[in-house]
Amino acid sequence: MRCALLKQHRQLSYEELAFHLEDSASFRAFARLPLSWTPKKSVLQMTISAIRAETWEAINRILLASARQEKVETGKVVRLDSTVTAALMHEPSDSSLLWDAVRVMVRLVKAADALVGGLMWRNHRRAAKKRARVIEYARNQPTRVQLYRELIKLTRATLAYADQAATQLWQAADPIAAVLWHAEFRHYRPLIERIVAQTERRVLRGEAIAANEKIVSLFEPHADIIVKGGREVQYGHKLNLTTGRSGLILDLVIEAGNPADSERFLPMLNRHIGFYGEAPRQTAADGGFASRHNLGQAKALCVRDVAFHKKAEAFFDTLASRDQSIGDEPAFLQEFAHQLQRGMLISLGLDQHVEDLALGVNGAPQIDHAAGDLEINLVKMPSRVRLGASLAQVCRDHRPEMVHPAPNRFVRDRDSALR
Repeated sequence: MRCALLKQHRQLSYEELAFHLEDSASFRAFARLPLSWTPKKSVLQMTISAIRAETWEAINRILLASARQEKVETGKVVRLDSTVTAALMHEPSDSSLLWDAVRVMVRLVKAADALVGGLMWRNHRRAAKKRARVIEYARNQPTRVQLYRELIKLTRATLAYADQAATQLWQAADPIAAVLWHAEFRHYRPLIERIVAQTERRVLRGEAIAANEKIVSLFEPHADIIVKGGREVQYGHKLNLTTGRSGLILDLVIEAGNPADSERFLPMLNRHIGFYGEAPRQTAADGGFASRHNLGQAKALCVRDVAFHKKAEAFFDTLASRDQSIGDEPAFLQEFAHQLQRGMLISLGLDQHVEDLALGVNGAPQIDHAAGDLEINLVKMPSRVRLGASLAQVCRDHRPEMVHPAPNRFVRDRDSALR
């Protein structure tokens, strides 16, 4: 456990951790290792990996209880967020998965042949690698399909050799090595069967397979396909976490699959209430967590302030108040225009019911302090903002003059209202 804490705190690899435990007296003293023994990197990896997730969660709960007692973190102000932890794997493709399957089976058959001897088999590694490489650069679909048929045939032949080796391994002189071989074979065999079936459905029959049914890595079969917003596809696990004002991570959940953020807002909030015994006073979350249902349920759980970060296009949808609704759209747009003229982009009735506000923000204005004229402020407009005709009617009384720009241009405010 202490070695695991050192590894995490210093962000070390297992090889670096083994070196420091051998080289540093302070590392050895903290880990309470005997002077005559130094663990190797493989031992550290096996031991630290054996620590269960429940153990880490219990450790974190103890730390949070201590932080609460010392008034370092009270859990009154929290933020919910989600991220993705990537799995250690290459970019998946059907051909690369089949090639991985062949080379793993060849390695196992070689090990079995060394234990019992006299196995009749052929090594298809080079042939499988060649076809996987040609598939990667093939330009037309018929050629790719034919190459996939050959690669699947090679994979099935190699799997048959491994099945044959498994039936003869009882003759091995080393029974412990035979048991370990069978354990590894039983792990990989169903995964390889899934990869072959998946390739036949996708490539040969043209079927669409749901993301939660796909296997994307032979070595990281637990990895999920994660897509967050419009960003690129990631392979790993989705994490939902709660952080406090102190910066401590109050809670973390490794999700199964890729659930929508909005579906996880209330479960994460309830987990926080279950640990601290009460709802937080203020809660902030990304726009993906935002929904009127989540806002209403958070208010019902006695959360006083709820804020969702939202993009500019959905600004009108993210403003929600328990006691005051937007009402008539033209009247709201007119009032919105007046507030924009005054340099204020706030919700209606902000000074009346702060505790009932769910506010959408797209980022603070970027003030150009280097402007030569102190009476002119340059504010860069977000690229997604579109000011409609309803906002273009500006009264020319004592209020500042506004010039509505194109996206990524600047607004000139002569009255310096945003100062």
